[in-house]
Amino acid sequence: DKPKPKPKPKGKVSALAGKIAFNPMAMRGGLPPSLRKKREEAKEKGVELPEQDFARPVIPSSARRKATKKNIIDITNEQINEELRQYLSTSFKFDEYMILSSDNLCAYLRDTADIDLSSTGDNKWELDILSSAIKEVFGDGANGSYGYALRAI
Repeated sequence: DKPKPKPKPKGKVSALAGKIAFNPMAMRGGLPPSLRKKREEAKEKGVELPEQDFARPVIPSSARRKATKKNIIDITNEQINEELRQYLSTSFKFDEYMILSSDNLCAYLRDTADIDLSSTGDNKWELDILSSAIKEVFGDGANGSYGYALRAI
């Protein structure tokens, strides 16, 4: 009574995968045996399995749940605005004789305070965010036609 040698797998299959017993129909996306049996019985009787005979109802927009997610751009702009106002109030002060260009101020904020006002469009910087923050912190007098009337503290 010699033990029977195990048959070798025909393809390149790992040893672990060769030992696993699985239904090959499941890998092909076939019907599970329970549904296959029901379908065969229904065909023998001449009865079709019930299917959806109704159209999917259209849910009116008034009955739908309102969107609760906030716009991510608005949230990030608010965060940048808050950081910018806080940094400007602690690191700069109004000086009517000083003119600081917007390019220099934006580069300074990017390099030292990690507040990046870079723009992706034709403009190099998001100057509207910067102007509104300076106006809120220092008033209308800080926004000049040639730059900002600010001095670093």
